Amino acid sequence: MVFVVGSGAFGATVLGLALALLMQKASGVVGRAVSGMAILAWNLPPITIAVIWYAATTSGGTFPRILGDTNHDLLYAYPMLVVSIANVWSLAGLSMIMFSAALRSIPTEMVEAAILENASATQRLFRLTLPMLKPTILMSALLMTLLTFANFTLVYLMTGGGPDNQTNILPIYSYLQGFKFHRLGYSALLGNVIVLLSSALGLAFVLIARQYRPGQVRKNKLKAMSA
Repeated sequence: MVFVVGSGAFGATVLGLALALLMQKASGVVGRAVSGMAILAWNLPPITIAVIWYAATTSGGTFPRILGDTNHDLLYAYPMLVVSIANVWSLAGLSMIMFSAALRSIPTEMVEAAILENASATQRLFRLTLPMLKPTILMSALLMTLLTFANFTLVYLMTGGGPDNQTNILPIYSYLQGFKFHRLGYSALLGNVIVLLSSALGLAFVLIARQYRPGQVRKNKLKAMSA
């Protein structure tokens, strides 16, 4: 749950939203550079992401050198935190694209009216932007959760479910039960549980997408403007 909800539903969604908001304010060159790096991270294969973060967080890696202790193995000391950060880093680009498109759909008249009413940037964010982005926030959180739930490759290549089963998420647990301990029946049962949970998340995503389809969202915006 920590990995799926913390890094998927919360981490990737929040980082994607933050990047989209920063891109809106940044200059053209900076915005394109940040968006390009985020999209590149999203498009990298999971094995490449795993190798990058494994090399950067183990002994002699980039982060131990920055912290001043090259012998400190961050991946071994904080395995769940490291794999969660790697997962957030890999998914934030997709979330950013979703929020960037949603931000462009906010009517400029509403933003200009808020500025004329002397609303501060913080007030505009919490009272205008975030309420208008509610459908996208829900869809992003569900999609990031679904993608994280099925993210077997990244975690398995970085930790193999260890140390001490700290990163033994359900897909890895199912794999180990079937192919390491040869409990194929139990592994198949776990596989069915994974399918059911994934189907439930996918159904929720479809229902929310239908509820907030473009025509319905446009009607809600018009009602908000006339209120």
